[in-house]
Amino acid sequence: TTGDSVVVMVLNPSANTYKTTLTLPFNTMEGTSIVTTETTNAKKTAITLESETYQPIVNLEAYSVNTYIFVKKSPRTDIPEIDETAESLFEDNFTLYGASCIPQGWRAKYEDGTRTAGNYSLGPRIMGFSPEGEIQYAFYFRTGTSASGYVSYGEETNSRLYLEPGNYTLTYSTVGWKKNPTVVCYVQTTKNKNIKMLSSTPKYYVSSNGSSVRITQTTDKTLDFEITEADNYLLKWTISKASSDLNECLLGNVKLVRHEDSGETSIISLGQNNDQLNSSDAPTYDIFGRKVTTLKKNTIYIRNGKKFLVK
Repeated sequence: TTGDSVVVMVLNPSANTYKTTLTLPFNTMEGTSIVTTETTNAKKTAITLESETYQPIVNLEAYSVNTYIFVKKSPRTDIPEIDETAESLFEDNFTLYGASCIPQGWRAKYEDGTRTAGNYSLGPRIMGFSPEGEIQYAFYFRTGTSASGYVSYGEETNSRLYLEPGNYTLTYSTVGWKKNPTVVCYVQTTKNKNIKMLSSTPKYYVSSNGSSVRITQTTDKTLDFEITEADNYLLKWTISKASSDLNECLLGNVKLVRHEDSGETSIISLGQNNDQLNSSDAPTYDIFGRKVTTLKKNTIYIRNGKKFLVK
């Protein structure tokens, strides 16, 4: 996709002819199809639709390779427009790690103490669900009756979240566990000074996990905030202490972006500490904040708070 057009390729390896519905990131009324079959080679045909839609229906001939190029007519009203000036700094949907662990950089506090990166079969940890649901992997965290519990990223000294001055947007999804507890999201300094907070209650909950459990709905939240001083920061989600038993919740689809006005692309580093940000030996991360040791060609990485391209 280029913003004003999108290319979709569909293969039909069978001897039957089908109709199928495509889903586009925008509404369209026109396009072009390029079809190759056993008897035709790259046959080009103009597509004209009677009304605007983001789900055009197309015909797939037998044993065919079909390429469709659709032109944008208007934005979809059911999804927000993409901010072309936004830069993705940190994203974690937990699929990289799988279930029964706490990933590097994350921390969970609960009634029995604090957990950091490692493998865990019970208590706060990544839980797995059906891949057909809205969330396949989510961070389960909880609190008891004695004190509030939380899950955070950026507290560990070997996985800092370094942000430069600018405007940011944090998005995430929550699902209650057995009930719907109130969750408060904080952006904080490493000294626990609040930069911004957002309180919300999940609208939906589940009571079990596993590959057969499908999460069909999530509560999706957006927190906009401004950083005025370059430093290490924390992302934290808390649950207030329970009046009885436990308050429990699932967190997923965490994403942090910075909105760029100048078009420059430097900003984040997850480092050992602030001194290492100016070191040539500082650790290197991919654009999703994951620490890497092997660099690949034609890939963007982050070191010392700056992006660079390996050619």
